[in-house]
Amino acid sequence: MGLITVSKSLKWVGMVEPLKIIPKGTLIRVSLAKWWPRKNKLKDYNVPHGCYLQLSGWY
Repeated sequence: MGLITVSKSLKWVGMVEPLKIIPKGTLIRVSLAKWWPRKNKLKDYNVPHGCYLQLSGWY
């Protein structure tokens, strides 16, 4: 069975200058942004409750 390659884009939210390409094998840290809309505001918006996945570091 071969390896499966997946390519995805994540928004960068870190403090240092972002890399154009992260080298293969680099460990990355991802985080979840705040949930939106707040549960008590769900009826005011026509969007699902959710959050964004963002890239927050690499090692």
